[in-house]
Amino acid sequence: MNTTVNELERFSIFVREQILPLILHEGYDSASGLFHERLTRSKQPVNLGYTRLVTQCRQVISCALAAQLY
Repeated sequence: MNTTVNELERFSIFVREQILPLILHEGYDSASGLFHERLTRSKQPVNLGYTRLVTQCRQVISCALAAQLY
């Protein structure tokens, strides 16, 4: 059980320190007010020529849930 708790804590830290900032900074287009569909390995947005509603919803929910980690 202790290993599971440690793994969950490490995952929580990873989300707070790595994933959430990535979504909110490189993953968000402040000009359009939308999230990018995809980023390259160098964290640059990929212009696919379209925006999917499912991506927007997923990112909003991810940010809302991640906010509970703080």
